[in-house]
Formats: sequence, structure tokens, C-alpha cells
Amino acid sequence: FNADIAILTHSTTITPRYQAVIHCDIIRQAARVVAMDCERLRSGDRACVRFRFIQRPEYITANARFVFREGRTKGIGIVMETEHEFHKPGADLLAKANGGSGGTGPGNDGAATKEK
Repeated sequence: FNADIAILTHSTTITPRYQAVIHCDIIRQAARVVAMDCERLRSGDRACVRFRFIQRPEYITANARFVFREGRTKGIGIVMETEHEFHKPGADLLAKANGGSGGTGPGNDGAATKEK
């Protein structure tokens, strides 16, 4: 998920591959920073970053507020955007039945017509 974060306290710098525990509603799981809009972050800095949960995917919504921590490091953030890739079982079959059959929709009886 993409988030806008603010670093409250951190003794050194935060770079990509940094790991922290995300606390958001009932979610408590370690996540890794995979991308940032700047090189590094220090105490008091703000940035847009992309987190990825380490153990398993979690359901998180846009505009959710969260806290992250690691040792004495603390930060806050808000979820800006999530990536949902849902695949419904049977969706491929339904798409083939509706759209891939060649056009037996409204106004078309399936018979070819010729104009002279």
C-alpha cells in the first residue's frame, strides 16, 4: 500500500528495505518499505512511501490512519492507495460466455446478413 508518513523519532536514517511493525485498527504486522519518493528520511521528515506486508496480505482501506514502530523509532501515516488484485473463481468462464461468443447480444439474432 502507498502511504503518506511522518517520522516522529528515529536515531539514524530510513531508506528502502526498512522494516517496522504497522498498527492499523486490528492489524499488527511487520511491513517493509519497498519504495520512497526521496533518498532517506530522518526525524521530522515527511514522505510518500510504499509498504509491503511481510508475512501475509492484509485488508486495509484508503484513508486509514496507522502508527509504525521499530525499537525507539515511531512514525504516523495515512494510507493513500492500495493495490487490490481480486480474482473471482469462474470469472474467465463468464467473460467467455458473454463477450467471446461472437455477438449474440440485443438486436442481433446471430444470423449473418448480406447487403446487395
